[in-house]
Amino acid sequence: MLPRDTHKWDFVPGKLDTVEGIRDFKFNHPGDLLFIATKSGSFATVEYPTLNFLESFKSHTGYCNVLDLDPRGSYMATGGEDGMVNIFNNVEMQLSRATFISDLPIYNLSYSFDGEYLAVGQLSSDVVIASSVSGEVLYRDMRQGGWPSCITWHPSRYIIATCGDHPKGRAAGWIAVNSMPQQS
Repeated sequence: MLPRDTHKWDFVPGKLDTVEGIRDFKFNHPGDLLFIATKSGSFATVEYPTLNFLESFKSHTGYCNVLDLDPRGSYMATGGEDGMVNIFNNVEMQLSRATFISDLPIYNLSYSFDGEYLAVGQLSSDVVIASSVSGEVLYRDMRQGGWPSCITWHPSRYIIATCGDHPKGRAAGWIAVNSMPQQS
């Protein structure tokens, strides 16, 4: 458990002059790298804790909006303005597969607990579920309360929670929880 008000958090100063327009970032599973999604359509790798820039990889034709790591640590998915989800091998950082989701920008990605599926949020009220292995779009009709600003899977089941603001400008937001149909 974290101590309460008894210690200050250590601040690791750093400056990323080589990475502009940061849209999203995640630590890798060992915690020694940060993957950073950028407005240039690339994602960058940066060492932690030094924050030394290592390399940049082109991922999308427009902004690279979001990225997520599969729980097994083997792949990273990126989503961009071009409506594509690209999946990279985490060892060689080579593109393993690309899936066109829609004409709309992709703003959210989340791997399922076992890494088999990706939930993809775009600029619509639909959440798309795709196989992370084949890239095949499995479901496209999960209606939400509006555009999903966040998506997350349950840590051990095929249940997806999404949330966002009401599209009509109401003060209250919305949360939706959906479970995947059982496979027969």
